[in-house]
Amino acid sequence: MGVLRGVLVGLALGPTALPGTAGAAPDASVAVAPTTATAGTTVTITGDCGTGVASASAASGAFLAPVPMTVVNGVLTGSAAIPAGTAAQGYTVTLTCPGGTTSASTTLWVVSVSAQSTPSPSPSPSPSATGPGPATGGGGTAGTGGGLILAGGVAAISAGLLLLTRRRRT
Repeated sequence: MGVLRGVLVGLALGPTALPGTAGAAPDASVAVAPTTATAGTTVTITGDCGTGVASASAASGAFLAPVPMTVVNGVLTGSAAIPAGTAAQGYTVTLTCPGGTTSASTTLWVVSVSAQSTPSPSPSPSPSATGPGPATGGGGTAGTGGGLILAGGVAAISAGLLLLTRRRRT
């Protein structure tokens, strides 16, 4: 009876009695674009602290100071310059919502200029009659399990033919 009473009380109180539901702070989110950048460039930070939040701040070891964020087209937005000489590594970017109780984080990767540069184009290889052919994707039957599909198809056809020949005899 004690368990039943607990269930009934929980249903009567509704979601306010459950931890993490009513009255809980909204989930925050943050993103950085581009996620990989070189020192000396500027990144854009976007985030969300829930409805009605008009400002927040983002901080990272890759930035000189916390970045103020304001709503632009319904999204908290800010930009930050990565100072020249910033070491190449991953930096945590943390969005802090008003009141400081809700936050979210992501990683910004600062890379060296040589790692970010694009390679020079190389000539494409000429097609070969004996080569493996173009990589056009595998479709639904690629990889392991193709033999099982083939075996299943053969079994289904065999069963159909067997039934067909038995019907003709009678």
